[in-house]
Amino acid sequence: MARDLIQDVFVKTVKNKFTAQIKLSDDFDFTGYALRQVLFPDLNAPIVGDAGNPCAELLSGIKGNTILTTANATGIQWWSPACPAMYSLTTELISPQGEVEFSRVDRISFRDIKFDGKMFFLNGLPLTKEQIKDIKTMPFSADQSLVEQCNETGSLIVIEVEGNAGQKPLLTAVERLRNSPSVIAWYATQKNEFNALSAFFEEIDGTRPVIKAFPSR
Repeated sequence: MARDLIQDVFVKTVKNKFTAQIKLSDDFDFTGYALRQVLFPDLNAPIVGDAGNPCAELLSGIKGNTILTTANATGIQWWSPACPAMYSLTTELISPQGEVEFSRVDRISFRDIKFDGKMFFLNGLPLTKEQIKDIKTMPFSADQSLVEQCNETGSLIVIEVEGNAGQKPLLTAVERLRNSPSVIAWYATQKNEFNALSAFFEEIDGTRPVIKAFPSR
C-alpha cells in the first residue's frame, strides 16, 4: 500500500523497557486490524546479545488513531559514546486476514539523559569535561544522515532552537529527531523564549532537557 498508514512512531525507553506512541493515518478504517512490533539489535551498530533472536515482540489491538504500546526487552545495552548500541524496531500493520499490510522500521536506543542546570548526566553518570567539549551544536534543520552518523559513532549533539522558528517547523524537526540518542538536549538560543520552548518540548518530547546555557566547556 503506497500511503503511510503508520505516520509516526515515538519511543521512550528505560532500562529493559520501552513505550511506543504510534500515530496512524486518520482517514483509514482500521477495524479488525492489529499492530505487531519486533525489536532487534541493529546490525549497523555494536551488537550486544543474540542478533538472531528478538529483544522484544508484542501484538496489540487498535483503538483510535494514536496507539500506546509497552514491552519489556531482554539483553539491552545502554547507548553511550563508548558503546553506541542501536536497535531496530519494526512496526507492522496486520490486516484482518493476517497479512502485513504496511510496515516501517525505526532505529532507537536505550539511554537516559538529565541536566541539573550545571551538568549533563548520561545513564546516571556525569559527562566528563572532555565529553562536554566534544558536544556538537546543530540547527534544528540538521541533515538526518549526519544525525544518524552521530547515533552510530556515539557523538553527542545539542540542537539549537530559535523560538521564532514557528511551531509547525519545530514540530516536524522534533518528530524527526526525537528517537535519535545522539541528540541530548534542545538549546534555546533566545533566552526570553526559554519557558515557552520548555513547555512545548516537554509536551512533544519529554525525553531530553531544554537548556539555555552550556555547562563549562
